[in-house]
Amino acid sequence: MLFQNGIPSETLIDIIIITTGLVSGIFLLKLGLSLVKAEKKTSMKHVMIYYLIYLGTIMFVMMQMVFIQMSGPDFFIIIPLAVIATFIVTNMINIFHDTGIKKAIVLTIILIVPITIAMTRLGPMLGQLGN
Repeated sequence: MLFQNGIPSETLIDIIIITTGLVSGIFLLKLGLSLVKAEKKTSMKHVMIYYLIYLGTIMFVMMQMVFIQMSGPDFFIIIPLAVIATFIVTNMINIFHDTGIKKAIVLTIILIVPITIAMTRLGPMLGQLGN
């Protein structure tokens, strides 16, 4: 589908949504760190590096969600994976930025929303590539 003469508009919209979701996560993390008054590693360089670490962790844990979305949604498997990813990322934020666990939970919720939106669009798009 992607290697035809032109890119279909549905695929282009999906690519724009995925890119916007992932890039907006960086700015939401920076905004969230400033809102909760994180104590360390709040410069933009650190925020970008740690965002990539958080994104990698979430993608590693929730990659199963992408495979499930390729064949059709099954929310009974997605929810436990989201809980595990949220738990891991919350603890990573608390360790890296010294925010405290309550503030880390708020930051995780802010961070996981755009990543989950991007991943739910990525799964069906990858499923269409196989057809």
